[in-house]
Amino acid sequence: MLYTSFMKTKAYFANLHPAWPIERQREILGDADATYTDKLGPTALKRRDPADLKDRANLLRPTSRRAPETIRVASPVTFAFSRADFAMAVAAAHARMATLVFVAPGLTLPSAPEVETYDKLLASFDRQNRTRGLVMTRAERAAALIADTARRAQIIKPYWHLPEEEWPKAKLLMMAGPRPGVPMSPANAKRELGSRHLAQAEYQRQLNREAGRAAARAKKKGTPNG
Repeated sequence: MLYTSFMKTKAYFANLHPAWPIERQREILGDADATYTDKLGPTALKRRDPADLKDRANLLRPTSRRAPETIRVASPVTFAFSRADFAMAVAAAHARMATLVFVAPGLTLPSAPEVETYDKLLASFDRQNRTRGLVMTRAERAAALIADTARRAQIIKPYWHLPEEEWPKAKLLMMAGPRPGVPMSPANAKRELGSRHLAQAEYQRQLNREAGRAAARAKKKGTPNG
């Protein structure tokens, strides 16, 4: 999935399913331009009325704006109470020209509906409800792992371009590791963040350009450089 610079990314969280507490959803969805959260009490959860999902209604409200957007959701069962509710929510998203990304099953539903993908999402919805989220397919497990790796890579992204003597690669990989004492693999870090050597080289070029501009400004003002 390619995200263009003009496409706004939103994330939706809801405590609709016991296997998906909101904190777990936040872990795999990562950052977004805007977030929407429905945290229902026991009575509302038992009632299972889509009208109680106030923030989802805000997220999917009709708009005349035609700019594309992406809505990231952890799982189909965190997006809707039932099949009928799911269909209604998907239709509302498509009316906004939104692309829906369901991270755990690893399925993307573009603003132009795709029947095959929609059927897979319904199957995932049914399976997670039937098994209370305890059973995931191989594809769903792989998608969840990829999402978690991408999230952990963001932890070290601000330091990836900095010099090795300041931020050793081994230290960064340990910071982004899947569990304490186990580092992220170099291959995963490179896949998510690109070549560190190239990032460092570009950073040094930027520093050199800025130093050159500063020297030129100082010379123009007639002040000494040294």
